[in-house]
Amino acid sequence: MTQQEFEQLTGMKVTAEQYKEVERAYMVSNLSKQEFCAEWPKLYDSEVVQDLVEIVEAVDADILQLAEERAEAIRAKERAQAALNDAMVELDGARKELEDAKTALRSYSDRCDALLGAMLELGADAEELAATAAGRRAVTAYKCSHDLKLNPADRALIAQVLTTNE
Repeated sequence: MTQQEFEQLTGMKVTAEQYKEVERAYMVSNLSKQEFCAEWPKLYDSEVVQDLVEIVEAVDADILQLAEERAEAIRAKERAQAALNDAMVELDGARKELEDAKTALRSYSDRCDALLGAMLELGADAEELAATAAGRRAVTAYKCSHDLKLNPADRALIAQVLTTNE
């Protein structure tokens, strides 16, 4: 219902501010325009109408508060989603770095195995040099994994490891 309709049906002139109160009361009523306008002059100054207006204003304030809280919740969700997206990008970068490091380590390990194998093929002096450079465990492990002949130092190391682990 418009302000003009209200004024025509009631024969009352109201300000825009007064009409806001009328409209609020009308919106919470279950009356048709004609019924509401017929009752309005009787209820205009009554406490019931004032109570209804206060209730409507309180509900309006609650709705506004809930809308603000919802908007803030949506903003918080968007910030969290952006942070999650940033973290996922960072995680992907870290995974790539880890894969690159694994590839580099495998390449280094392969080169070390090749170097150790070449040193062992050169004979006893080179084997001792390899044991000094890579460690007796690394030399013995390499020899075991490649079915190479074990010397007394290798056998002693294996015996020590087996005895220590029992």
